[in-house]
Amino acid sequence: KQKQKQQLSYDPNKARNGRRYELIHLRKEAAEMELKLQQLQSLQQRESRRVGQGLSLVRTRARKNPAVWEEICNRQLEGRLKAERDNALLKKKCEKGKQVARSIEKMVRKRLAQQGMVFSDSDRPTRRVKIPAGFQSHVSSRIFEELMAGVDASYREIESVLGDDCPRFPTRELRDSVNDMQVDISYSKIMPFEVGAIGDAWWRRWHNYKGQCASEHEGNTNIEKFGLEMRDARTNATATFYDQQILRRYVENDRIVIVWRAHIEPLEFEKRPVNGMYFLEKGYVLIKPHDHDQDSAAGENDTFSRVSTCYMITPKSTGPKLRHDSRTTVLVDFVATAVSANISMIVEMVGNMLLDQSIYQRKQG
Repeated sequence: KQKQKQQLSYDPNKARNGRRYELIHLRKEAAEMELKLQQLQSLQQRESRRVGQGLSLVRTRARKNPAVWEEICNRQLEGRLKAERDNALLKKKCEKGKQVARSIEKMVRKRLAQQGMVFSDSDRPTRRVKIPAGFQSHVSSRIFEELMAGVDASYREIESVLGDDCPRFPTRELRDSVNDMQVDISYSKIMPFEVGAIGDAWWRRWHNYKGQCASEHEGNTNIEKFGLEMRDARTNATATFYDQQILRRYVENDRIVIVWRAHIEPLEFEKRPVNGMYFLEKGYVLIKPHDHDQDSAAGENDTFSRVSTCYMITPKSTGPKLRHDSRTTVLVDFVATAVSANISMIVEMVGNMLLDQSIYQRKQG
């Protein structure tokens, strides 16, 4: 006899269904708020016509007894003005609710599209690996001293680096001076979450991503050294590096700042060894409340935050010939491409973490 298939004791699509129900609920709430707004607008129109007719009658009677009707007119006017103010406030809240729903809907759709995909380490533009056997940096202490001083300098210049004009999509800019070439990659995104929640999620993602590395933690400061692999999905080219970096977080009343400095030595590019060059990296993340509606009441803008990110990568070489070597140019472009893809991936992962957290809290509540 053929064995009957054992019935599953759990729902394998529980997470997917939960997000779908959440999306349906948000759409229903938006539709209800829109209907309520239309009803109030219709009521206001009828009230305006009724008040207009009443005022004509009042004017006729007021000529006979003006003192009595003056008080009645004042009360009618105050009531009408209050109704108009309430209607305007409700309209603002309705529009804001619809925008939040659209933003969450977009994130849910992207999250559902990723449900059926297996996201392995090999798909990442960057991933941490073991430090190659036998490799030792003989100047680690001096490098970390320079990186620590650089982190303090990065914190002081955060506002000048990440202003309000930070682009909404990853943008690469090449700066070339007499001595050094620098690649700047900037990105800014508005997220429907509070500053503290985004800062915590970003910090957790960093800790979960550490992988195989030697690190020291002291409060909001991380000192790390690790092997790093970068991959270009378009060409399938890979490179390995030895990375030494210091990361620091500043939690303040109105913002969260995360800055880091890194010294990155390329070891191998396209299966060939690399010698005589390294990269200096500056990283900036600024998380601030976003004034979504300047006219709304105080405290209503905390739902939205702006996350601005900037990477500055400066290649250095020990010899003048390496700077103009074609392989050096290809490696610099490769690193910039991998870092640009990594910025988008980090922001997307943080958004997914916060979305999962908010859905879980809503179910628990």
